[in-house]
Amino acid sequence: MSTTLSPAAGSAQGGATIRLRVSGASFDAAPTLSIGGSQVPSTRVDDTQLDFTLPRYPKGNYADTVTVSFSSSRFRGEATFAYQQYAPSLTSASPAQARVGEVVTLTGAGFVSGIRVRFGGVEATQVDFLNENTLAVVVPQGVAYGANDLTVMLPASGLASPPLRGSLEVLAPPAPPPFTLSGSVSTPIASGVSFPIEVTLREHGAISPVSTEVSLTVLDGAD
Repeated sequence: MSTTLSPAAGSAQGGATIRLRVSGASFDAAPTLSIGGSQVPSTRVDDTQLDFTLPRYPKGNYADTVTVSFSSSRFRGEATFAYQQYAPSLTSASPAQARVGEVVTLTGAGFVSGIRVRFGGVEATQVDFLNENTLAVVVPQGVAYGANDLTVMLPASGLASPPLRGSLEVLAPPAPPPFTLSGSVSTPIASGVSFPIEVTLREHGAISPVSTEVSLTVLDGAD
């Protein structure tokens, strides 16, 4: 007896209709079929053919070879089926705005451990694979400010998602905070005289120590 599967390979997403044919034997009215040890419903087409819907590969978007086993009251047999990776997809980035060094959550499908992420032409160096639908990615150094297209790529096959156009706006760093100097003089000073004073440097309301001497010259008419 010989057995064939048509097709003999398919996407790890599952969903395809597979036909199993045997020669040199015939099925009874109630054959059983399993893939990788898990039973799968099948439809008897005729004495030598079964149709079944390919289940999703249980471990995710990976390539693997599994055994298709079948049996009836008259005989049993096996065939080999090859699961293949499919291109991942991206659906959203959250938040929609971020700065270099901040974490962005990407959602989509077909993610795997080791997946690569590109912000425009710059590849991220910190990608946390959470599950097949979610990634946490740090916005990398060197990325262009403004709207960026995002792409993900499988590490082994190189299959890539279509770009998610303009899905993340990378913000420029904030402007340096303003500094203010404050101090006081309790002794009358003649005009034209320079003298050191103690000052306090403030940044966003926080007091910072000052080690540099500041000189003040009193002008005519100054109080």
